[in-house]
Amino acid sequence: MRGASVKITKLNELLLAGYAETQAQLSACLEENAQAPSGSLVTKRRKVPLKSGRIAEYVFHYIQNTFYENGRRWDIQHYIPRKEEAEILAVYARRHANRTRIRELLHELKLYQRLLARQGIKLDSEEILQNTRLARHIETCRKRQLAGHLHNQEYHVITSQGNIVRSRIEGITAGTLERHAIAYSYEEPAPVDKYDSYGRPSVYHPDFTLYINQQKIYLEVLGKMDTSKYRQDWAERQEVYRRSGIILGKNLAAVACESMQDVDIRKIDEVVVNMKEGIIPDKIINIGLSDIRTKKA
Repeated sequence: MRGASVKITKLNELLLAGYAETQAQLSACLEENAQAPSGSLVTKRRKVPLKSGRIAEYVFHYIQNTFYENGRRWDIQHYIPRKEEAEILAVYARRHANRTRIRELLHELKLYQRLLARQGIKLDSEEILQNTRLARHIETCRKRQLAGHLHNQEYHVITSQGNIVRSRIEGITAGTLERHAIAYSYEEPAPVDKYDSYGRPSVYHPDFTLYINQQKIYLEVLGKMDTSKYRQDWAERQEVYRRSGIILGKNLAAVACESMQDVDIRKIDEVVVNMKEGIIPDKIINIGLSDIRTKKA
């Protein structure tokens, strides 16, 4: 038994050392990407007929930044001069390589966490938030939302932690998450199994992305379920979620009310407390006042 105990201890030390090394590599990649220029790289090609009859093709590169104003999306493109082209393209290539490496490192971290959990070692979630990519990831999402939608008239509510959301009900939900110390990001992009007519993948923006017990859980706040169009859109959205592995009761929760003004905060609090304990509702939870009005009637 003593030999088995020593063996387990050595294994734990190796796992913790590997976990720490993976964290260090991840932090380095994130730091390098944080210093890279913002925006996406856009390549355009132009074909020009020559007098000789041949077709000459010219390639131009742009940096595209997106912002929102008055409820509209604006894409601003800045041309990259030829003399700066090689250097900037190298930076974006490095950023792309880092993103690939970050995904690999995140996968390694999850493996280490599972192996350590089997040995009875559970890493503190707050420590993980502070020492891994999660805190930076959430902070980056929040900064993008703040910068991108600060002048958007559709955003009216600011939470106690300074996060901007669209509606009062989402502000109440965000406040409840903050009160229960649940890490979250607002409208974080989520890749889904849906493609447009050009074959390009679509991206959905769930209302809230929660990080509970090292698990990512999506929370949708449905505020207009009294309209048939809204219910139809949600049914289509839920089907896309299902194909993408985002399923009610597993890693997706939804709360709904018939009016954005009629909200029972106690119900939101109950849902959040249950989710914090690992209980994710497998159906849409009504957080409106219809039940109370029915009882009064």
